[in-house]
Amino acid sequence: MSVGNGYLGTRGSLEGQAPASDAATLVAGVYDRISEESIEELAVVPDWVYTQVYAFEEKLATAPVSILRQVRTLDFKKGLFFREWRHRGRNNRVTSVRFLRFASLADPHALVERITIMPENYRGSISVETGLRICRDCMPGLEITGKLVHPNRNGLTVEARTRFTGITIVETQKSRVVPGFISAEHGSRVNDFDIVEDWSWIGDAGQIVTIEKFISIFTSRDGNNPLQAAHRHLRRLEGRGFNGLLRDHVAAWEERWRTAAITVAGDEEAQHSLNFAAYHLISAGNPGDGRVSVSARSLTGSIYKGHIFWDAEMYILPFFIYTHPPTARAMLMYRYHTLAGARRNAAAKGYRGALFAWESTGSGADMTPAAVLDPKGEIVPVLSGKLEHHIDAAVAYATWSYWNATGDDGFLLQAGAELMVETARFWESRVTQKGGVYHIDGVEGPDEYHDEDVNDNFYTNCAAACNLRRSARVIEYLKENHPIELARLQERIDLHMSEPDQWHRIAAGIYRDMETDSLIEQFAGYFSLEDIDIREFEPRSAPIDVVLGHKRTVASQVVKQADAVLALYLLEEEFTPEVIRQSFAYYDRRTAHGSSLSPSIYGLVAARLGLMEAAMRYFRLASRIDMTGGNAAGGIHVAALGGLWQQVIMGFAGVRIKREGISLFPHMPEKWQRLGFSLLWRKLRLEVEVENGRHVTVAVAGKGECSLGIHGRPLQAMAAGRKYVSLWSGETWEEFTPWQK
Repeated sequence: MSVGNGYLGTRGSLEGQAPASDAATLVAGVYDRISEESIEELAVVPDWVYTQVYAFEEKLATAPVSILRQVRTLDFKKGLFFREWRHRGRNNRVTSVRFLRFASLADPHALVERITIMPENYRGSISVETGLRICRDCMPGLEITGKLVHPNRNGLTVEARTRFTGITIVETQKSRVVPGFISAEHGSRVNDFDIVEDWSWIGDAGQIVTIEKFISIFTSRDGNNPLQAAHRHLRRLEGRGFNGLLRDHVAAWEERWRTAAITVAGDEEAQHSLNFAAYHLISAGNPGDGRVSVSARSLTGSIYKGHIFWDAEMYILPFFIYTHPPTARAMLMYRYHTLAGARRNAAAKGYRGALFAWESTGSGADMTPAAVLDPKGEIVPVLSGKLEHHIDAAVAYATWSYWNATGDDGFLLQAGAELMVETARFWESRVTQKGGVYHIDGVEGPDEYHDEDVNDNFYTNCAAACNLRRSARVIEYLKENHPIELARLQERIDLHMSEPDQWHRIAAGIYRDMETDSLIEQFAGYFSLEDIDIREFEPRSAPIDVVLGHKRTVASQVVKQADAVLALYLLEEEFTPEVIRQSFAYYDRRTAHGSSLSPSIYGLVAARLGLMEAAMRYFRLASRIDMTGGNAAGGIHVAALGGLWQQVIMGFAGVRIKREGISLFPHMPEKWQRLGFSLLWRKLRLEVEVENGRHVTVAVAGKGECSLGIHGRPLQAMAAGRKYVSLWSGETWEEFTPWQK
């Protein structure tokens, strides 16, 4: 039930702040620490939805209550949260209360709430207090540096500052009663933890009073004078009015849905899940700030402390590349702006180039905790920050993918080439050569059950080789197309033209001898571990590492999440179909899916293989991670939602992205009658529609042409303004031909 716009997010808690509601508003990039020595985490800023309703001085939120009706609705299409609440209090008095709130997608600093109250069967005193409440128990807590009580022009104001990172946060509010038959008294007050406006009146049965509330929020990350900016902005919000702000917000959502929407006919549950995914993904990204990215739970909860992981690039960013490139660009600029920290991290470990922090915040310093408590209360060391070096390959993969899809040479020259060079330099220094073969020892792959003494993790080696090859190709591209800018880059980062040749040599020589009888070995020595089929432990009520115990899990072939199988997806062209099929079947029986990132990748590969029963099983598993509860109270698993998007587009639709163009080969679930979606590709918009078992149509909008085709066939030139169709022959998809009505 969260609302957000990428700049900030507000959890879907009740306005009255019941003890279990865990209200929070989080602003991207506003981190602080509990102490000087602790790691940074997102700070909770004052709660702007705080509202209490009183009838005859009875606080409805905490009074002995008979709830006649309570419905909470999140409108995915318009980004609106509604709550309808009918309360029966003392003497059988029934009060109807309705709330509507949104975080404007059109204006990231604007927060808006409408409160509607109606006594249904009595006449008497009603009052509402609504304002800004400081979280007294939140850690890290904010230091309140100034409060103002309702000046004529500037409204209620809370000014606070993070204690250790020194970020100033300003929230301002004004509310007003919509003109009607009732004249309400208005006042304001302040105490240690909140600053509120009060409205009170005598209401008659059936009389409706509506209060509109406008909130502006700025921080010192936005400029030198957030107080002045917030006050000026609040006046603009008042001038625009509730209806104007609502129209702007809804129009912004409508624009984003044009490219983000996936339509499925024949499966209502799947359609709902995909709407849920797109809504939360859109809410998470901020195209206007290149110094923030999307954290593991976006801005919907405090789990993982708001840290940025590899899944930002590998799972979330593809959604934005093909539906809203400005957001993808901003996320990659975040990595560029933390490059200095990544260079320091690599140097501290004795390597060249840059090694991005496994968990990062604003500076790029590694915020990975040294240890955590397991479900049994035992302290378990966290080695991911020391060993999961594949994050560099994820950053490079996303950089290449964005540039390839958009043709944004400006980004490549400003930041992308440097990201590619520094990640390649890291791998060049990270490998060790033995007998003419390059090895990467002492790592942890995506499978975090095996984090001790892992050498030559297959995924890491393949991803590093891909990183090295693509980095070399970027330099070759600059040499041919932007020689002057390349010379400047050489001077700026001391790049020698002999380096790309070395990257090619290492990529060609990286250890890949892990295939036995068409089967990939996840890492050196994996096949010698205890072989456990996780299906023998189903159904389980606890993670498999808890069932088996840490020691036995590490000594077994049980896999936490997609590791070797992730390579089968990302680097499909490097393997034969038989290797993919056998390796998928092998790891499918040994993977416990202890991470929310895993099911969608298995479902994607299963779909490409035509294993539709398995593909749909994994689709349902991925789509229900948050929809059915779990630990979603700590925040939405936004990367899992990005994985779900990829499963549909890259899996069921069979989309493959290459340098030369796009191919596709749909494998549709039997229940799905039709699948429709959009892809943005080099200033063109591709509208794809799959009629199950009949045909695929692609309408090309924009200017120019693109290369597109059926996977396994040559790409075809498709011109803008035209529509093309591929027919299903009963065994395969035929080549595209111009659409004839």
